[in-house]
Amino acid sequence: MKLFKLFFLVFFSLSIPVALFAQDETEDLDLLDLDLASLLQVEVTSVSKTAERLQDVPTSLYVLTSADIEKSGATQLHEVLMLVPGYWGVQTSYSDVSFGMRYSAPDNGQIGSTLFLLDGTSMQELMGGGFSWRNFDIPLEDIDRIEVIKGSGGTIYGANSATGVVSIFTKNPDKYKGVSMKVDAASPEFISASISGGATVGDFGFGGYAKLRHFNGYGILPEFSGDNVTVPAINGGNVTIPNRFSDNYDALYSSTFGFKVDYNISEKSKLSYRNHVNLSDKISYTSVFDPNTFFQTDKLYRNQINRSRVVSNLRFDTELSENNSLFVRMSTNREDDFYNTAGGYQTSNTFLDFEAQDNIALGESNSLSIGANYRLVHFDVYNINASEQLAYTDPKSNEDLIGFFAQDKLRLLDGKLNLTLGGKFEKFTLVNDNFYFSPQAKFSFIPTEKLTFWGGYSKSFTTPGFNQTNVDLGLFRVPAYEFFFVQALPQITDLVYQQVYNTYISGGADDATASQAATDYVA
Repeated sequence: MKLFKLFFLVFFSLSIPVALFAQDETEDLDLLDLDLASLLQVEVTSVSKTAERLQDVPTSLYVLTSADIEKSGATQLHEVLMLVPGYWGVQTSYSDVSFGMRYSAPDNGQIGSTLFLLDGTSMQELMGGGFSWRNFDIPLEDIDRIEVIKGSGGTIYGANSATGVVSIFTKNPDKYKGVSMKVDAASPEFISASISGGATVGDFGFGGYAKLRHFNGYGILPEFSGDNVTVPAINGGNVTIPNRFSDNYDALYSSTFGFKVDYNISEKSKLSYRNHVNLSDKISYTSVFDPNTFFQTDKLYRNQINRSRVVSNLRFDTELSENNSLFVRMSTNREDDFYNTAGGYQTSNTFLDFEAQDNIALGESNSLSIGANYRLVHFDVYNINASEQLAYTDPKSNEDLIGFFAQDKLRLLDGKLNLTLGGKFEKFTLVNDNFYFSPQAKFSFIPTEKLTFWGGYSKSFTTPGFNQTNVDLGLFRVPAYEFFFVQALPQITDLVYQQVYNTYISGGADDATASQAATDYVA
């Protein structure tokens, strides 16, 4: 474990942003300005992790460019994705979203079948397998494009991409041509300021961005602004009680910054580094009921929440020959988060991922991609407020994920017919030691340059998170027989009888009628 932490710290010591440079001008590709023939020639990379024409892709793929994002008027990533057909989402709070792709949320709220990537690095939330909106923010003006696969991406991306993949690509350093600054403000007390830019010097390219955001909440009612609050009493009138919710728990402070470097080693080889950091600070109230007493009262916790996410990847691309290209990537995602269950608890989960993919052209009509990845995942759950109700069998755990895949693309009939066949074997020790197979068979038929038919079959798996595989959940204890029937039940009976009796008397009934009604109700 010490080696793991040491490697992590060395890896991120390279990622301290020291300067911010420039933003591109209005030369970004605007899909809305293209005719259909030009639109189908747009290059995408999400489906095979190699550049290919949108028209040749046998997948439901939606592309949003930086110009599309700017014209949308969106201020958050979720608002941008609402433009994508097949994506749905509901903003449950200022900083959190319930979302999905091509399906509805399950009853348990664990949504883990849509994979989110930032410059190729997975941002899956490891506790439930989903994506933590509350722990991610990025200046929209620094996004080059977003490619959204609607449907399974399991052959290339593996588990947790069963219903879709959202690939966010930030701008490369060579696309910045001037400094860009942006400030947004709104009532009540919202302000967001960002700056981004970059420069190219010889064989090196540098870029970076930063964003500060403050939202002061929706305002506290005057009745809850002091140390005490007046509320209605059960028996009528009012009563003054201590105010337990005096903090502005809607307020949010967050900062985001990123740094990127490209180095052209030669005409055929390139080294690139991407780093993204999110920090946020807010107050949250959580409560839990004491399971040891029948007449339960809640215990309130005031939590100072400091969330963070660090996403980084180091990638090497090279052309081994005219027909063979290779990339090797090392990436990581570290996420410190807070969860409200059992009065609240903290997590600090990290993965290191090593991936290699070889792309081989077997003639003009056959392209083969083979690859493998190894991921080391570290889970750390701590500071559980109500540890008697929630415990983990191993709160500090190391797990391994291993995957192998191959995908072959055939171009037939002078490129009018494209066949894609592939599959991926993947094992995640958090689940078990079995390898699971995700197959894929798809086709696209292009009778004319303006018309494409496509279809296919695929199968993907969604792996559970740490909360589904490693948790011991303590439920409320059932009262002992003697306590309930000898002590509690008579008191409950008297309370119910008196309440019904008072209701009938206040309605004008006489004593005999009220007594009989109360007796019947209790019975």
